[in-house]
Amino acid sequence: MVKPVRILLFLFYIGCLTSVIMVVSPRELNITDSLSLNIFTFEDIYQIPDPTEETADITNLVADIQNNVDNFENQDSTNILSSKDTLYQKHLSDTSKVKTFEPSAAPRQGIKYPDSTNYVLDNFFKSLKNLPDNESLIRIVHYGDSQLEGDRITRYLRSRLQRQFGGCGVGLVPLLEKQAIRSTLHTYHSPNFRRYGLMDRKRNPKRKYGLLGAFFMFTPDTPPSSETEFKTYTRFRKSKYDAGNEKHTKIENLKFLYRADRNLYVDVTLEKDSTLKNIYPPHENFAVAKMNLNTQFQQLTVNFKTKSTAELYGVALDCNHGIAVDNVALRGSAVVDFKRTSGTLLRSQLEKMNVKLLVLQFGVNVVPNPVKNYAFYEAMFFKQLQYIKALMPELSILVVGVSDMSRRRGGRYVSYPNVTLIRDAQKKAAFRAGCAFWDLYSAMGGENSMPAWVNAKPSLANKDYTHFNHRGAKLVGEMLYNALAQEYNNYLARKVLGD
Repeated sequence: MVKPVRILLFLFYIGCLTSVIMVVSPRELNITDSLSLNIFTFEDIYQIPDPTEETADITNLVADIQNNVDNFENQDSTNILSSKDTLYQKHLSDTSKVKTFEPSAAPRQGIKYPDSTNYVLDNFFKSLKNLPDNESLIRIVHYGDSQLEGDRITRYLRSRLQRQFGGCGVGLVPLLEKQAIRSTLHTYHSPNFRRYGLMDRKRNPKRKYGLLGAFFMFTPDTPPSSETEFKTYTRFRKSKYDAGNEKHTKIENLKFLYRADRNLYVDVTLEKDSTLKNIYPPHENFAVAKMNLNTQFQQLTVNFKTKSTAELYGVALDCNHGIAVDNVALRGSAVVDFKRTSGTLLRSQLEKMNVKLLVLQFGVNVVPNPVKNYAFYEAMFFKQLQYIKALMPELSILVVGVSDMSRRRGGRYVSYPNVTLIRDAQKKAAFRAGCAFWDLYSAMGGENSMPAWVNAKPSLANKDYTHFNHRGAKLVGEMLYNALAQEYNNYLARKVLGD
């Protein structure tokens, strides 16, 4: 029988030997050019910063951008504007009163175009300019990977644009939220809802995915012959993380995106007692049904009922006029695989929802496995952009380049060596397809900027050295807003003030 004291002595010797190795060994042993062995040190265990670690200097960036964010969020948000009582309600026939973005700080990184004369966002800017005259609702769809989860970057950009040009609500939202938590709304759903997504392993042969990259069903694909009624519900509650921004739960109408073989019965319950009912006719292809609902809600429940197959593509919580900005986060994706969606269905949704701008923000899922050449990624990205442009040539598209992403090397966090290669591949694909490009990597500080965002006080990014936290997401949203603001004001100078 081994005595306990011998076990303790053995562990003591092991600890001493480990300590010696940690003291005398280098942090990193290079085995080959592409393979290295990292050795734990006391600094790693106790998270002592490496004094030799070089990070980007983002001091001025954070100070300037944070000041803009604070000024915006400190404005009085208790006076909830309707879609018609907005800052832009000045008739544009008098060019001296053309509404520019306000405030519009100089962006750290401007939006780039395929060439100096190809202003591929002008159709979107024209829609902005004409909002007061048309009294319409135009839509921006912000696609991205996990960097957009929780409606973080999109939430701030939406608030900025709606304060400037009018609008309310969070836009198009799924009936079944995969992660179930947004910074703007919490979603709860009936257990008999099923989601079919673009990212699912098993592809849907009918290719009938919606703008949200999914569709939702609550009856079997082949309904039974009986007259059984199938029922389901989705409930939206105001998020505690969105305190102070009442515009996200201020809505003037609901839109239901659907296809149904039989009548679709919809009951909407506000809070717990006020109910609105409507019946929407069957549609063989795709339809957008509207329900006027001018309210400020804390909880909103949508009940669906049908006697046959119905596909639902989402619910839009909108105003009647201004801007709607949709958040579509597709975790694990390298880019939206639009080609898996029926072109006829996708074009119909883009047109009926009056989408004027797509923002595509991807790349972090491509970074972790570096290769020397990203021509394959450029080709893949280009094919998706080309597919959309062929469906709707007049649609404006802005590609947001990959953000910085860091890994541990030699005890230090440094940028992955392939981040700029991926950024350049995205830029080339965007320009080949006739789309605009915004370089987030450079805007946030460039090489080794992610460690600076993580170590900022307070922190602006998570310790995975990949994702922005809510504070950092606001700064990214502010930088993107300022880049759009500059280009819109340039558009006005070219098309209106210069006439």
